[in-house]
Amino acid sequence: MKLAILYHPNDEFARSTEELTEEIKLHTDRKLEFIDVDSKEGIEKAINYGVDRYPAFVAITDDGQVYNMWQGTPLPSTEEVISYLNI
Repeated sequence: MKLAILYHPNDEFARSTEELTEEIKLHTDRKLEFIDVDSKEGIEKAINYGVDRYPAFVAITDDGQVYNMWQGTPLPSTEEVISYLNI
């Protein structure tokens, strides 16, 4: 399982998104992938994962399937995301 974080690094939610991911890092050893949704890769991943609101936190299985997703605000709690990543 890994967590993809799709967000706009320069928007009003960037800091809170980064703070949440720092907190998540303290509770899991799973890979966290930060993706700028304004990049080509970000646009492609957003389409592939079905993301239409940002920031988005996407839990992805080892075979590349979306397991769970949180989009937009309010941001999910650390505990909620961790509960999916540590399965």
